Order: sequence, then C-alpha cells, then structure tokens
Amino acid sequence: MRLRLHCYTCMAKDQITALAVTMPLNATGVYPVTCGRGHRTVAVLQQSHFEVLAEAGIQAIVDGYYRDGVLSFASAFERFQQFVFEIVAASFDGSDAAIKATWKVMARQSERQHGAYLASYLFAFGEPAPVLQSKQIELRNDVAHKGAIPTIDQSIDYAQAVTNAIHATSEKMKGRFDTLISQSITNHLTQGHLAAAPGVPVVTHFHPMFLSFGQPAGAATPNVLSAVQRRMLADGGD
Repeated sequence: MRLRLHCYTCMAKDQITALAVTMPLNATGVYPVTCGRGHRTVAVLQQSHFEVLAEAGIQAIVDGYYRDGVLSFASAFERFQQFVFEIVAASFDGSDAAIKATWKVMARQSERQHGAYLASYLFAFGEPAPVLQSKQIELRNDVAHKGAIPTIDQSIDYAQAVTNAIHATSEKMKGRFDTLISQSITNHLTQGHLAAAPGVPVVTHFHPMFLSFGQPAGAATPNVLSAVQRRMLADGGD
C-alpha cells in the first residue's frame, strides 16, 4: 500500500498544478517528500500505528493477499492494546518514561502485552475487555506459525472480529480519556516534526482510513466486507 502525498510548497503557489508523490507506508509515520520540482517537505501522518496497520490489512485483502490481511489486523490489535495500556497508565499518573520502560519489558512477548491490556481495561472500566474468540486466535496462530493460507472469508471474518474489539474499546475510551488521547496524538506529531531536517517545511497529513479513532462517539462499527467490496469496485475488480 502507498500513500499519495502532495507537495505543499507547490500547493501554496498553485493547487491546480501541485505535484504529488506516492510513498510506501512506514512504521514511523514520517515521510520525507521531494516533488518533481525539487521541493522538499516532511509529511507527518496523523493517524496512530494501529490505524495504519488496519488500513494495510484492508488493502491486502482487496489485493488478494489474505495472509497479509490477517497478519496486518493481528498487528493492528496488538498496537491498539499498547495504545490502551499507555492511555490508562497515564490516567493513573504514570510518567511517559515509566510507561515506556514498563512496556519495553514485554515488548517481545505478545501474551504479556495482551495481559497488560486486559488488566488496563479492567482497572479503567471495571469489566472484562472485548477479546477475540478462540477460533480467531487459532486462525491467527496457524497463519503466523504454521504457514496456513486463509480464504477470503476467513480473512474478512478475522479482520471484522479485530475491528469489533477495537471499536468497542474505543467507544468506552471516548469521553473519559479525551484529554490523554489528544495529548498522545500531539506527542506523536511533535516527535515527527522534530525528526525533520532543519529548514525543511513540516506538515501534518491526514489520510482517510478504514479504521479511524477520530470517529465521533456512537459511530457505527466499520464493516470490513463493505469496505473490501467498495475498493474492489473502485479498482475495477470483481
């Protein structure tokens, strides 16, 4: 999957003739752009990493890469669980350094990360967190560790299960942790801006994505099948 990034220097002069550059997704969300006219810009993607991974998962399914779709959504859920842990820990006055140090201990152990998410949700809301069913966990493990190749239906079902869990938790967080969530986004954007070379213009880029934490509270749960079908039609597929 690639992002289409416009040259904001060109756009400031003439939006009609502004040039665009397509770039592959990366893990940092920071995209150094040089247009055909030689203008340099750094675009910082506003969306969180889990939103980007879910978007990559949708596109993988559309393109027929069903294994990649499952693995991208599995990774999206893991990164979302980290996001929840960090927000809830901050609500208990955990410092940024302490939160990062704690996560680092379990950074290579997904089961511990999942446990931290479950505990964080329980402490925050007093009830069990939305989780995947055992058949979905088994599918993910078979794909990740046994080389299983899922069908399109299996990949869509798995992606929807992850989407349901993320959306349900997001709905619980909105209204309660709005200030901390906004601060997390601000910190992400600030880090991206600081990563730019001196003298290079930096802009914040918002790219419409399948899964958006910025949806208003009460919004309907995103539908994976509908999203896949729309994109297939747009791409001229069947």
